[in-house]
Amino acid sequence: MTDVPLAKKMLQRANQDRLAEDHPLRIHANALAKLDPDTATAKQVLGHWARAKKAWCEYTGEPLI
Repeated sequence: MTDVPLAKKMLQRANQDRLAEDHPLRIHANALAKLDPDTATAKQVLGHWARAKKAWCEYTGEPLI
């Protein structure tokens, strides 16, 4: 996958913190993990990654850049 370590890290944290299925961290991690790099455009890959990274940073307090 495009950035499986980020998606995997996000899902592990969501499970650890027992977040709801509709929590943004889970939603964006699942979208990133399910993205097919063979059929996705560069814009789609970058968009999914950016939204996932933003959700991760907002949840953990980690700086975005």
